[in-house]
Amino acid sequence: MFFHADREHFFRPLTGKHREVIVSCVKSLYQRMYSPDADYAYHLTREDLRDLFLEMIRETPLLSQEFADEETEYFRSAKDESAKANEIVRLLADCGWIEKYVDKGTMVSAYRFSKAGKSFSEALFRFEFKGFKTRQRNVRNTKNSLEAYL
Repeated sequence: MFFHADREHFFRPLTGKHREVIVSCVKSLYQRMYSPDADYAYHLTREDLRDLFLEMIRETPLLSQEFADEETEYFRSAKDESAKANEIVRLLADCGWIEKYVDKGTMVSAYRFSKAGKSFSEALFRFEFKGFKTRQRNVRNTKNSLEAYL
């Protein structure tokens, strides 16, 4: 079952007037983590996520014509853009899009996509960037590519 305990409200961030902001945050996070320019040696902290999401909040307009009077409950308490970025991080973590983990080497708390979050964010990302290819490959694909090269 897809909608079990930790993914019960998985699509909740994509509803309300802030949905386009959250989609742009998810797409920019996917690009930051899996694009050819991604730094796989560096783990994303909460501050990195907040800074990335702040940029998307400033760039993305709200869909206020459809939900003019409604303020979504997770942004009611957020007064400024920094608080909204923190709320987006919290919301994505609570709904199962991203997960917090501790890097064993540095003992630093970092964030990454959950398995379902990565799959859906990849789909959202590919709608906009059709020619994008990830560098991440599994062993079988790498072996086949090397054999084809030889």
